[in-house]
Amino acid sequence: MSLNWTNFGSFDEVEAWYDKTKPIISSRFTRENDIRPIGDRRRYYERIVRVSPNCYALADWFTGGPTRHYGKTDTTLEEQAMLAPILWERHADGTETVRIRNATHTFATNRYMFLGRHTPAKMQFQQTRVGVQFINVGSSKHVLPQHKSTPRALYEQRSDKTGLVCGCDGRYLVFRRDATKPDLWVHTYGEFHARPPSRPYVDRELKAEHKQDVAEFYTWACAILPMFGTVRDWAAEKELLDTVNTYLKDAGEKPSRRFLWNQLLPAPIARAVLADLDHPLRMFALQQMRLRCDWITDIETEADQKRFRAQFTRWVNCFANFYKED
Repeated sequence: MSLNWTNFGSFDEVEAWYDKTKPIISSRFTRENDIRPIGDRRRYYERIVRVSPNCYALADWFTGGPTRHYGKTDTTLEEQAMLAPILWERHADGTETVRIRNATHTFATNRYMFLGRHTPAKMQFQQTRVGVQFINVGSSKHVLPQHKSTPRALYEQRSDKTGLVCGCDGRYLVFRRDATKPDLWVHTYGEFHARPPSRPYVDRELKAEHKQDVAEFYTWACAILPMFGTVRDWAAEKELLDTVNTYLKDAGEKPSRRFLWNQLLPAPIARAVLADLDHPLRMFALQQMRLRCDWITDIETEADQKRFRAQFTRWVNCFANFYKED
């Protein structure tokens, strides 16, 4: 299954792509459904929707419609246009507008990948490491907020409507350009500000109780890490993950993740790992530290040492959950 990048440069290009794409006709979709994939036909949910002769939506899984992301609740053509990540429109005065909409929640990887592959030419979708997304046009940067727009039928079905808006909530960006100036997109709607991510506070009293264990683990890790190669051993990591899952199961705990990188331990067990040199999950903790810190043999200067220590501190705070609950 292959991914494609369109990054259309004009409304005419979008229209031409729609016209040349044959609709999918199968046991699931009819000609009337008009499912026209934007790329690989197996990714039928990524498609071009003809809203009107002067309006086309670039839709993904979260747009709904015949692809039915919303279960048994279908979305109307108007709702698909409302929910689509990218909406191209051509106006009577010769101008074109593009409306760009984010997902409904943070870390919606599929929506981000779609925007990165299909954001119009002369624009750039930017994802950051703190859950904030931007659309960059020239030297300007515009926050692309998450939205809460909800199809009416789904909104009425939900017993808990907290955080939902029935219909369009207006949280999107709009850019306009004149056909005679194809390189000039002008931002016309949507001024949003990125809310800085909340910073968890370390429970200093709790961490002080384990100060000696943390210091001894750091010394031990610095002595052991140089023995590892720079290439990750996936077979060894799988074996390590199996050990963790078996230990948690025997302890009456449920594994939280399937992958080594994201595996989380209950705080009491994690703190016990720091305290016990012979703990069966000691190597697991070392491997997690290794994945989140610079390679120790690359440390050459005092600045490198400080950065490595800061990375270790951030990791151990998270690993042992030394954060305040409130």
